[in-house]
Amino acid sequence: MVSGSAGTAPSSDGEALDGDCRAHLAFLMPQTERLVAEAPAGGVRAALALAGVEEARRRLAVVEQPGLRGEVERVQWRARSVMVLRDHHDALTGGAPVSDGQAAG
Repeated sequence: MVSGSAGTAPSSDGEALDGDCRAHLAFLMPQTERLVAEAPAGGVRAALALAGVEEARRRLAVVEQPGLRGEVERVQWRARSVMVLRDHHDALTGGAPVSDGQAAG
């Protein structure tokens, strides 16, 4: 994918989706870490959630891949991380809605 110049809209739906995934992960990763810090020590759910955050960080660090297939796979992995972190949030909060840095409930 070829990125547009600074200040312009993404040049493709893939870039827009990638930007959305990055934004969601930037929101979910610190929330998940906060929930883990508040969870009882040694909990399996907390350990799994931290692994999910680390995997999301790894996926965010992956650079553009050659070809359309490579880029689609890269964005799909980031989208999966969004879903995984949302699942971990649900597991740690009992399904409380995600909101501005605080779990409702």
